[in-house]
Amino acid sequence: MKCFYHSGDLDGQCAGAILKKRYPNAEIIGYNYFYQIDKSVGKIAKDESVIFADITPVPDHLKVVMSRTSDITIIDHHSSSLDDLKEAGLSFPGIINPGGIGACVLTWQWCFPDLEVPLGVRYIGEYDDWQRSPENIYFHFGILTFSTFPGAFVWDDVLNNKLNVIDKLVATGKNVSNYIFPWYKKLIRSYGIEGSIDGHSTLFINQPNVDGSIFDSVDGSFDYYVRGVYGKDLEWLISITTNRNDLDVSEIARKYGGGGRQKTAGFRVKSIEEFFTPN
Repeated sequence: MKCFYHSGDLDGQCAGAILKKRYPNAEIIGYNYFYQIDKSVGKIAKDESVIFADITPVPDHLKVVMSRTSDITIIDHHSSSLDDLKEAGLSFPGIINPGGIGACVLTWQWCFPDLEVPLGVRYIGEYDDWQRSPENIYFHFGILTFSTFPGAFVWDDVLNNKLNVIDKLVATGKNVSNYIFPWYKKLIRSYGIEGSIDGHSTLFINQPNVDGSIFDSVDGSFDYYVRGVYGKDLEWLISITTNRNDLDVSEIARKYGGGGRQKTAGFRVKSIEEFFTPN
């Protein structure tokens, strides 16, 4: 059995840890939007059971997977993935819920339907779906002081709902945030670039190793918020978010071969000017 998880964020890593707990003998494989599918398909045996969590390969890649096995389960919450599957006329067992809940929560509900979702898993799911609260923000930064890939020891305590550990992670994250938030505010003030996407006001920053919280100090001031990192493959890796309910950043991401949800999505381009116009 092969279980593929979205390796690019905490929600996906948590989903991978849940799959590892549920299927201890399965091979747990990190997968991202821009990986070459042939490398992953080569690991899938004929008629082997396959699960994708927090990520859905594009239809062309899925059809390659389908040439190896029909036993495919998808657990995802990206609206662009649901749109891609509908357009391709594809459907699979699993849970595809395009909003309002994190993929790690969906993965827990799929793997352990009779058990309550652990508090730490719920915090991660809420944070990833932009349902921010002081507790899940602090927990987010607290758990990131540890290795968070599926085999990391911290998941044993989180998935077993050890509340004393959850409290310690929240306390640690609160201390971390006291340093990170002023630093984020300084980065925005020093390096943020104002512009527009399709006529909508946009704030862009070129910074690695930061998350969407970097825009909290100017939250509500722009229609779109964009983080970009120039990758070693000579392309920009883009993360785009919005806090407006009438905009859908996944539609922008799909134009450039990426995907995501209404309020947060990702894609890559050769040049920033392909989608962003500085003021």
